[in-house]
Amino acid sequence: MVRIKDVAERAGVSVGTVSKVINNTEGVSRKTKAAVLKVIAELNYHPNLYARNMRAKSSRTIGIFVPLINEPYFLPFYDGINKRLEQIGYTPILFSGITQQSSEGTLDLLSQMMHRNLDGLIVSTYGWDDATIAKLARMAEEIPIVSYKRKFEDSPIHSVGVDDFEGMYRAASHLLQIGHRHIAYMNPAPELETSRQRLGGYRQALADHGVEERSEYIVDCPSYRIMDGYHYAHRALQTRPLPTAIIGGNDTLAIGVMKYLQELQMRIPHDIAVMGYDELPLAQLMSPQLSTMSLPTEAMTALAVDLIVGSERGGEPARHHAFDTKLIVRSSTDMTAKVHLDYP
Repeated sequence: MVRIKDVAERAGVSVGTVSKVINNTEGVSRKTKAAVLKVIAELNYHPNLYARNMRAKSSRTIGIFVPLINEPYFLPFYDGINKRLEQIGYTPILFSGITQQSSEGTLDLLSQMMHRNLDGLIVSTYGWDDATIAKLARMAEEIPIVSYKRKFEDSPIHSVGVDDFEGMYRAASHLLQIGHRHIAYMNPAPELETSRQRLGGYRQALADHGVEERSEYIVDCPSYRIMDGYHYAHRALQTRPLPTAIIGGNDTLAIGVMKYLQELQMRIPHDIAVMGYDELPLAQLMSPQLSTMSLPTEAMTALAVDLIVGSERGGEPARHHAFDTKLIVRSSTDMTAKVHLDYP
């Protein structure tokens, strides 16, 4: 990211002079102004509206970056943030893009965000590469940024999330404690840190219960989508002995697995139990209802907003908050569980 300081150094003038040129303020000669404008064009510098309005009143707008707004996995994230913003009188500006298909497109979106007068930015960095993360960190030096469900060490980016290792450990332990020993795991987007933590929790639970890990029971999926669970479920069923339970690395994968099993006329949980993770609203609407690990999404998103509102500027020491998960046992793993809807 090109800074005003870079323009000043290239043009051989002060930062104040560059600022005067940008704002078309008097006191700069034509020759100097032309030289500065030439460097601005060469460096493709775009003034940061947030930085220019630091002394002004808050814009009361917060940017939200959602990679896949049409996916059930991301809807609670956006809804929770929007609810909190409405409570405190702030306006959301939504940015969305399929980041795993075009890192260049995501970089362009980040540049657009910095041209807005935002008080801060809340992002889900699903699918982002190292170059995109590096740009986000540079942005966090100028405006407060909160990462949702992903923590960055040695970075000015704040984060809110959960202990995914412990959460998946408890999910797998639930199945082990009710007698399952052949448990397959649908591993979404293995390159992501969140996925690595959840897979680690699954593996540790097996080890602590004296169950040997079988590599063929771990099925890597390209993403978190329902159709990935549906299309990759057959790989788990090709193993022998056949799994008696399947864990989805998140609810959408587990829902896809359930759909596949039901098309094969396999009974859940009688033939194969299914466990999810994240507690999406869809989990309760499935038949049978999906057992899962509940995340305090509303509290997490509210805190993400509050971290931004409570920050005076970017570049402050990063704050990280990890919430606990809660085991929700339903009829996809326990046939005696009663049907219950918690949503109004």
